[in-house]
Amino acid sequence: MALVASPSFLKDVQVNWGSISTVSQEASRAMEHVQAKAKPPEDMISTAQLPVSSVRDAVILLQGPGSGSGRELEIEELKEIVAELIAAYSEPDLQRKIRTVYEKQRAMQTQEPISHDDNMTELREILWPCQTDIAEAYGLPGTSEGLQRIQNAVQRAITEGDVEIRCLADEALMLLGMSPLQNIIQEVKAEDFLNCIYSAAGDSSGIEVEEFLLNLKCETPLEKAARARGLIAVRRLKEDRNPPGGLTCGLLRTWAAYEKLGLPPQHIISKEPPPVARLKRPTAAQVWEFVMRNQPVIIEDAVNAKDFPPLADFADFDYLRERCGSRYVKVKGDSCWDKQGRQLFLNDPTIEVSISDYLDLIELAEEHETCISWYMGKLPLHTDVPELFEDVTNSPNSPWRKFGTCFGENNKGVHTYFGCGGNTTCIHSDPSENLLLVLMGEKFMDIYPPADAACMHTTVKKFLNSLVPPFIDPAQVPEEVEKNWSNYKYAQPQRVHLKAGDLFYLPIFWWHAVQGSIGRNMILNWWCMQHPYKEHKYTGFEGTREILEVLQHLNEAWSSNDKASATAQEKAVAQELGSGVLYADSMCAASDSYKKLAPPPCAPPPMKSASLLPSSGFRWKAR
Repeated sequence: MALVASPSFLKDVQVNWGSISTVSQEASRAMEHVQAKAKPPEDMISTAQLPVSSVRDAVILLQGPGSGSGRELEIEELKEIVAELIAAYSEPDLQRKIRTVYEKQRAMQTQEPISHDDNMTELREILWPCQTDIAEAYGLPGTSEGLQRIQNAVQRAITEGDVEIRCLADEALMLLGMSPLQNIIQEVKAEDFLNCIYSAAGDSSGIEVEEFLLNLKCETPLEKAARARGLIAVRRLKEDRNPPGGLTCGLLRTWAAYEKLGLPPQHIISKEPPPVARLKRPTAAQVWEFVMRNQPVIIEDAVNAKDFPPLADFADFDYLRERCGSRYVKVKGDSCWDKQGRQLFLNDPTIEVSISDYLDLIELAEEHETCISWYMGKLPLHTDVPELFEDVTNSPNSPWRKFGTCFGENNKGVHTYFGCGGNTTCIHSDPSENLLLVLMGEKFMDIYPPADAACMHTTVKKFLNSLVPPFIDPAQVPEEVEKNWSNYKYAQPQRVHLKAGDLFYLPIFWWHAVQGSIGRNMILNWWCMQHPYKEHKYTGFEGTREILEVLQHLNEAWSSNDKASATAQEKAVAQELGSGVLYADSMCAASDSYKKLAPPPCAPPPMKSASLLPSSGFRWKAR
């Protein structure tokens, strides 16, 4: 990545950073100047290491997301701080050091790939002295926490649409040899963004494994033996599971995750998915039957305000302000709009705001019938808002109290998703069983069985995230979707509608896209492991393990042989899929402690058909 020359609008300003009022007058022109040098979205997304976001990294300080300490910064003061950073980055000596990092990177990349994290670490060390000096000059700690406070303030200002801060941040980024920030919410449609991710991440993800092995130029006996063994394993697996589009590297990676956590093989084979059931006042034993079948269930009116007070308390903003309003929590701030007008939130939470501020924004959005730029998603209550966690766990009728015996260990506590304005998430699956309780508003979901993984166009790096835009009818796939994601037409989604008080069991590895109601909406999530009675133990001949071992052997052979005949792409495939870490992945690491759990509830005699009410949700026609 070449360093960008810096003919800056700031060079025409008196370098007296106590006041930068001139920046306000020049902001519009400067923004045009900065954006004129910006790369197209595809290049920027590729550069930033996937998944990118508009403000997630705010790399002018190169800090990872965290809870920054120190006082709050006023917007004018923040402009002064960023302007001082620009002045520091412009120093010739520092520019030489930055250029050295990139020259070293380019030289080493001719020999082996360089980690993006390694590059950032080296830049962070170079910039640390000047950054901490500036932080201390403004009364912030000269530590990572102090820098995170500045970075969070920059992220928040950009998300709120502050043009001057964004302009200054872009100037700082280019002085560091990086691309300007991409303001996704204004400039990139969701469908284009997802396609950019696929293009940038899909070097090996879309390769068909059988074709890959057939095309190998094998020279050594080890390579020939590995190919023969791999071809037998691939053909056996394809015959068993019959995935549309063949067995790609991305699908192989997803199936490896399934098997790591013991998803029974019958749920991976494509067939008519079980329908979503609706129950009223079921026992744990009745729910257990659905858990064993990996079948989604809606439990209607599962809680009421009398025996589960959060149902009423959490919908009361005055209660939340008094109980935990001063707490700072992370929210999602990176979103884009799809062609149906839905606001899709793309990344995990990174921007800090106080709960009181967030509530104010929701009320303002409701007053003006609009949406907000943030989404309080994936918030762990036990660590971030212990007051609300206490409210949930102390309730006599907590869903986990009633149905927790049907599952394995709940080692993640309880999370909340809280937003407004039709907040939407892309299609993904979770490596855990999921109990979802709606506390306020409504939730609309398209859910897909694990067998639809072949229709989701996953990548090796994002193997539990689909690249297909959400809420598309497989029977009426738009032309651009069919062009980029041709297997989606074989998917079998079911539509689910949940209202306040409903509890939804979403089985492990079921794919889902979620949209909240226009008004305020909140859910609680309990993620947990499979009960050991449900978990399946795979052998080396019934799943992906044998294929992965073949690729691991090839990776080891090619890594130890400098003159190996394998192409760069073949080596990349073997390295990605054969590195030996797929069955020890942190995202899908099973815990042995939950195996000490008591047996599940005893099942009663078979239920009569009258006790299982059909779902009223819309169901796509299966293809």
